[in-house]
Amino acid sequence: MNETEIFDRVVRERDPARQSDLLAELCGDDQPLKERVKKLLSAYEHPESFFEDPANLARDRAFDLTEDSNSDTIMHGTRIGPYKLLQEIGEGGMGRVYMAEQIEPVKRHVALKVIKPGMDSRRVIARFEAERQALAMMDHPNIAKVLDAGTTAQGYPYFVMELVNGRPITDYCDREKLATSQRLRLFIDVCRAVQHAHQKGVIHRDLKPSNIMVAEYDGKPVPKVIDFGVAKATGMQLTEKTLFTEFGQVIGTVEYMSPEQSRRNQLDVDTRSDIYSLGVVLYKLLTGETPFGHDRIRRAAWDEIAKIICEEDPPLPSVRIDSSASLSELAKQRNVGSAQLSSLVRGDLDWIVNKTLEKDRNRRYPSAGELADDIGRHLDQKPIVAGPQSSLYRFGKWVKRNRVGVGVLSGAGLVLVLFGVLAVRGYQETGQRSARVAAATQAAEFAMQRAIESPIGQEAYWETAKTHCERIRDAIADGTVKPATKKAATDVLNEFAFKKSERELAVQIENVVINGAPNTDLASWQKMEREMREFFRKHGFDLDREDPALIGKRIRDHRSKVMWADLLELWIGTLGHMQSIGGPKLSGAEIEGWADAIYVADDDPLRTGIRKFIYQSTHDRKLLDDLVEGVDVTSHSARTLSWLASCYSMVGAHDECDRLFRFALDRYPRDVMLAHDYGYALYHQQRYQEAARMYHRCLTLKDTVPGLWKSLARTLKKLGEKEAADRASAKAAMFESRNGLGM
Repeated sequence: MNETEIFDRVVRERDPARQSDLLAELCGDDQPLKERVKKLLSAYEHPESFFEDPANLARDRAFDLTEDSNSDTIMHGTRIGPYKLLQEIGEGGMGRVYMAEQIEPVKRHVALKVIKPGMDSRRVIARFEAERQALAMMDHPNIAKVLDAGTTAQGYPYFVMELVNGRPITDYCDREKLATSQRLRLFIDVCRAVQHAHQKGVIHRDLKPSNIMVAEYDGKPVPKVIDFGVAKATGMQLTEKTLFTEFGQVIGTVEYMSPEQSRRNQLDVDTRSDIYSLGVVLYKLLTGETPFGHDRIRRAAWDEIAKIICEEDPPLPSVRIDSSASLSELAKQRNVGSAQLSSLVRGDLDWIVNKTLEKDRNRRYPSAGELADDIGRHLDQKPIVAGPQSSLYRFGKWVKRNRVGVGVLSGAGLVLVLFGVLAVRGYQETGQRSARVAAATQAAEFAMQRAIESPIGQEAYWETAKTHCERIRDAIADGTVKPATKKAATDVLNEFAFKKSERELAVQIENVVINGAPNTDLASWQKMEREMREFFRKHGFDLDREDPALIGKRIRDHRSKVMWADLLELWIGTLGHMQSIGGPKLSGAEIEGWADAIYVADDDPLRTGIRKFIYQSTHDRKLLDDLVEGVDVTSHSARTLSWLASCYSMVGAHDECDRLFRFALDRYPRDVMLAHDYGYALYHQQRYQEAARMYHRCLTLKDTVPGLWKSLARTLKKLGEKEAADRASAKAAMFESRNGLGM
């Protein structure tokens, strides 16, 4: 065994005492081998110690490197250790890449990357020496091997890699005019390579076309992922200075960077960040552009870039193609007609790309291998994981996979299963109009699902779904459409109308909660109560004339009963609060009647238990613990989890309150009302700094709600930040005058 293999075995052993015994056992009497392994272990455990060894320093000084005194460009023909530089072949934010000739112990051409001045070479190389052991374990035909690492005499880190004589994957595909299916097969190989690296514990963190080179071997294109581990080895904390002076270096390139990478603290970046970057590469392979546009990202300031990456949903790839100013050129590069290009992408590939680009990494593909599998399903005309699981979608895939068999059955007139034959004949008789309706229906289903999951106030997917629904209506109005297709399309149209109205209701409820939280004067509460009452009346619930019990029953039978029950409870709570600050008094019968109506409207056991707990005059932690015992609270909505967390705050169980809120925010990271409720709880726990951070989080998701600015303003006042509080108050007043309060 060599030192690399022994190092790997020892590192995998967690017990320190056993590590020492294992080292002695594997090295035997070979003392020089043992010392080399110890040096690697020391570098692994204590990065700075790597450079304390005089032997290492002597080796660095032995490198013969001359430079132009007026620049940091390395002169061609010079040597770095055993490598003779031949020509510069690339430059990035992190360094320059040279083709070099290795002189000893073997002669071969390699790629040598010299890191630019200004980086901490000791830490970089020490980290890389340890990490190189993991890289050495990688053995995949689509990963360029890392061969060596060191520092120049001037202290600049360098890395030696397998030389890949190829072109970036997007350039290669465009130059060779590869069809979409050919591009996808190359991309599958890339995904398999990334999966292999992830299984070895290595995250790339800078996947982009220039780090995925395609070279031809025996006349066949082979993609090679390069720079694996280099970004991770040289990783440092992200700062604005880093981004502006050497754009996108070290920890990722901004256009391909995941939302979690764009945050200043990247301690929790994991393999799913690479999945996002793969999604951006796939987007560019399909559309010729990155999701948010090269020019827009490069011109933006860092705060704007981070907001774009973390909040904006990019257009679907098919939509980007349809709106492209260079559609004819894109089609030519993909060897297909302009009219066909977007149809090749619409549907499956739209859904696959969007799953990789999810803001919440828990919703992305769990692994690069599963992404590759889904693309393979698309190529094989099988239902994909990212697509809608409707019967129409699955049936269409079955027919495409079995075109020959379907034709034989239809031509021979065989009766196997009556429904199956009728379905096949119906599909064959479907004309171009029915095909357009079916495609628009699937696209509308997907867009609507994503719209439902997007934060209130971000309506991009709603607009996309609306566009597809308009296409459906137009196609149906043009003439006859296959009955089954028409029924499926009509169902989607009806569902869209319902979900859109439900969304509008959710917007109103969110605004009421957020705008009402910071109110202190009776007049504001009275205005809000009147608006809520009028909103009920507008939707067929007359709170002034109808019996509370009847209102409760009607809400219980409504498709959106939970949201209407929430709004009814907010209205009743508003009446109670108004009464406590000098407003009109309710009679005992009125209070009892509306309380009963709530229990009729919403009979969920956990929500009912929480409601009863809130209305009790005394609050006991044990009652809460008994309520949730045996209940899977993790399966409940953001609103329910917020209620429960707030109840724990009421009894002073702040740790449990924090745990529930953080779990809920991890599950519903873009829910503004949930984040606001946590900020409200933190404020009343007098944890003002944390409350301010939570309100800032809300404002990054939705910055046009007056109540959010008011909540931030009063929190900043508690922190003594008067000027900032005044600015927040001014923002609240501006949006209040522009939008109005409440309903």
